[in-house]
Amino acid sequence: MQSNFNQSPSENLVKFIPLASWVRMPGYDTKVIETSIDGRETIIQLWKGLFPPLIPGFGGYGAEIGLYQKYWVPGVWWPDFNYKKSMSFSLINPISNEEFFSAGPKEVWWLHKWMKPSIFKEYRKTHEVPKSPTDYILKCIIDGQEFIW
Repeated sequence: MQSNFNQSPSENLVKFIPLASWVRMPGYDTKVIETSIDGRETIIQLWKGLFPPLIPGFGGYGAEIGLYQKYWVPGVWWPDFNYKKSMSFSLINPISNEEFFSAGPKEVWWLHKWMKPSIFKEYRKTHEVPKSPTDYILKCIIDGQEFIW
């Protein structure tokens, strides 16, 4: 079943790419949470929906969770790749309230998993799906803290 999912690229490929709340893609929603983990100011950026699979092994229907730190440029943050935490997530189908799929737990700063579009097409034949891939509910746990979106 692992071949049904894209879990590339590795963390190392994206660890030097800054992000911001204004970085958006159509059909791939993002939410930014400013919080504290272990007393450390942390930015959590969540993503869900359809990430266009433009690069082999990258993208599809799914989600991402990333840990970031504030940078000297206001509104921009950098991957906190030295600050790894136990992370997991589940995408929940809002129509059936059943788990679509999950990832983790894994000790990382960035957790991601996408179902390949061809596999999603097969999934749709036997499951009622929401109109938009951004309608799936993302339930994630980071270092014991639960976030639902």
